[in-house]
Amino acid sequence: MILTLPQQRRPSLFRDDEPVVQGHSLLPEARESGAYVPRFGDTELWDFNGVIKRPANVGSSDWKVSFNLELEDPYWNLLARELMMITFNQRHPAVLGRGVVLDGSVNPRTLNHIASRLRTAARWGREKGLPGSPDRWTVEDLRQRITGLAADGFSPKTVRGHVCTLKNLAAAEPALSLAWPAGDPWHGQSARSVAADTSSRAITTPTVPPKTWFPLIRAAWTYIHDFAPDVLRADHRLRELKAAARPSVRGIDERFQEWLADPQNKIPVHAASFKEQAPQVQWKLLMLLLGYTAASPAVINGLGRPGARRRRTLILNAVTEGRITPHALAGELVQVVRPDGSTGPWHPGLDQQALFEAKTALRDAAFTLVVGLSMMRDSEIHEILREPVVEHYSTPAISSTKIKGTTNRAGKHWWIAEPLVEALEVAEAVSLHPERVFSPVHATKQDGTLDGVDMLASFVTFVNAARNWTGLDKIPTTYIRPHMFRKIVSA
Repeated sequence: MILTLPQQRRPSLFRDDEPVVQGHSLLPEARESGAYVPRFGDTELWDFNGVIKRPANVGSSDWKVSFNLELEDPYWNLLARELMMITFNQRHPAVLGRGVVLDGSVNPRTLNHIASRLRTAARWGREKGLPGSPDRWTVEDLRQRITGLAADGFSPKTVRGHVCTLKNLAAAEPALSLAWPAGDPWHGQSARSVAADTSSRAITTPTVPPKTWFPLIRAAWTYIHDFAPDVLRADHRLRELKAAARPSVRGIDERFQEWLADPQNKIPVHAASFKEQAPQVQWKLLMLLLGYTAASPAVINGLGRPGARRRRTLILNAVTEGRITPHALAGELVQVVRPDGSTGPWHPGLDQQALFEAKTALRDAAFTLVVGLSMMRDSEIHEILREPVVEHYSTPAISSTKIKGTTNRAGKHWWIAEPLVEALEVAEAVSLHPERVFSPVHATKQDGTLDGVDMLASFVTFVNAARNWTGLDKIPTTYIRPHMFRKIVSA
């Protein structure tokens, strides 16, 4: 009988080399020989990324459990690992053999919550002068812990979570190798009643106010149906220029003279300076238009070498003559009627930065339409993969994954109208992720996840800030969450 801590009453039920994931399907790469899978004996970190499927709207940090800070203490470390192992593997023969049955399905985020609650409990005990190891705590100490949380102003929902963890520790006590205060501190009481959580169990989801819903959906459709072709055309042009750009500037004189001799070629300028007396040239974009990488614009705007000075002078002369454009990438844009009654392009100029912002707005507009018109949950929208539109009972439908209320990530179909087909095509066009339709549009953030709340808020802000150009109605800013669109209300 090998015991590693003086407080241990018996050896742990689990071997150090025993995998943490036993009741969940492993990803294919985690089933390969030599692949990393968290083990019970890992005392610093359990990383479930690449081990079990992570929902698309869950960040990679939520799929890791770190045994840091207070959980570095050997007692709290082992206690946390045992409780998490029991919670994550409730059908484990050794757990069932001890007569331990816990409620509810779990995932790595659940384990993260447990770690956080145990970490703060250890910190609280130290601050209150309790023994360092809770084997000498009492159930009255645990009651005081919860009373203190409520007195400190924590929400009933948060308090209820801490109560659940302490009640589960009491239920798991027969399977723990470490001593823990015996007995449920709130025997016969639910965690809800202990936490005085009086929130109604009935659905109380508010609706999106009609005064917000209508201009929001109209704006999203305008961006998808009217503005997206301009943005995608500019994006395609920029990618073409970058792909054809030469790194060497050899022969630039001949190329520069040839390009400048064509009156159809105009100098690209920043949109914000277009109407100024001396508009600002977009030197890097001009280099791309000439057929060179944007890394060395000094060959056309430099003040050092005679050749660079001469090219710069010719370019600035062309600018003075009015041979300029803020629309070098997209060409002519869709014309709109603005709030002041004037007619003009919907955007002042899609340069590289504006293009990135516009692509983000298109993604957010597509998300807005799908969440607003499909009745899909936020998590289900994030799970939409490329080429998601299928025919289901002879009707167009979105194929995705249902997560809420299931343990096996069941496939499901949502019937949709034609506008959503178009929205998904646009979202897929701006997505850089190899699989997902909704993803960060920046190439360096492919491991990042998206927040539906942020996308809705970002789109509202973007639309309202650009109204003077787009002519769209102002969207009243109000509390909006993706789940609110699932509740139908008449105007």
